[in-house]
Amino acid sequence: MLKQLQDAEKELKRKQEDADQDMMMAGMASQAAQEAEDNARKAKNSVNSLLTIINDLLGQLGQLDPVDLNKLNEIEGTLNTAKDQMKDSDLDRKVSSCDACWEMQAKQQEETMKINIYKVLNVKQMFIPFLLMS
Repeated sequence: MLKQLQDAEKELKRKQEDADQDMMMAGMASQAAQEAEDNARKAKNSVNSLLTIINDLLGQLGQLDPVDLNKLNEIEGTLNTAKDQMKDSDLDRKVSSCDACWEMQAKQQEETMKINIYKVLNVKQMFIPFLLMS
């Protein structure tokens, strides 16, 4: 009986170490998800900034009465710069990559939590007979 108790204590210690490891992994997954969310937020802010520039340019184009070629060339240059920035930033791919990463991290975190709950339940079931014997 003493041997069983010692074995159970060893098993409990091992499972606690496993649970600690899983919690560390969950923390890392959570941090990665937070970073993905931050990257998505930055990408969104960049898109919004570029859209504001484009809308301002379109507004200016709608308000031109006499054609000022210098102003028109300046607006066209700004519009082309904004388009190039949008094209070069590859935002659609980055946002979808961030979304996929976030989903993967959320699933991984959920699985880790399920494993930890299962381990805790197993440890409790292991010790119930010993507690009942006392």
